[in-house]
Amino acid sequence: MSDRNKIILSKYIPEGSVDIIIQWIEEYRFLLKITKSRQSKLGDYTHPYKGKPHKITVNHNLNKYFFLIILVHEIAHLTCYRKYSKNILPHGQEWKSEFNFHMKYFLEMNIFPEELNNYMKLYSVSPSAASCTDVRLLKILKKYDDPSDYIHLEELNENQIFSLRDSRRYIKGKKLRKRFLCTEIGTGKKFLISPVADVIRESLF
Repeated sequence: MSDRNKIILSKYIPEGSVDIIIQWIEEYRFLLKITKSRQSKLGDYTHPYKGKPHKITVNHNLNKYFFLIILVHEIAHLTCYRKYSKNILPHGQEWKSEFNFHMKYFLEMNIFPEELNNYMKLYSVSPSAASCTDVRLLKILKKYDDPSDYIHLEELNENQIFSLRDSRRYIKGKKLRKRFLCTEIGTGKKFLISPVADVIRESLF
């Protein structure tokens, strides 16, 4: 990998993790694409087809620690495909083992801040299918985001009006188990939204 690509990569992941990620890019022969922000996903993995190599994409707007976690998540999918092809569950025990194996490199190096490192030791034993569903992990990671006008949905009062990153406006409702039942203004449609979703507090007018 060229020095230019190393410099680019260092903008997105912690400094101490760059050499290991470069080693894996070369060993596993995958294309890493840094994409614009996507509401539907933080990253994904595509297996080789029609002569194209393994490909991993990660959203550009994640902080360095979150970016690294998502990247390891997708690398675990890649190594599972190399070992098992499509003959396993997407986030089954094989994938969890691969995630844990690769994440251990960074945990042993203390790449993450202490609080995050300690939690990742627990999380990596049985990681969730989607990192964005682990509320505690998201709360810790948010501490390392750049300052913004966004707050977590759980910080708003019931019946407060808010907007998401896609600019659609909602009224916050009651919490049902783990998510809040919210009503979209204009359509009246109901949506279950994560308590740690990034929102902007708004007024009716």
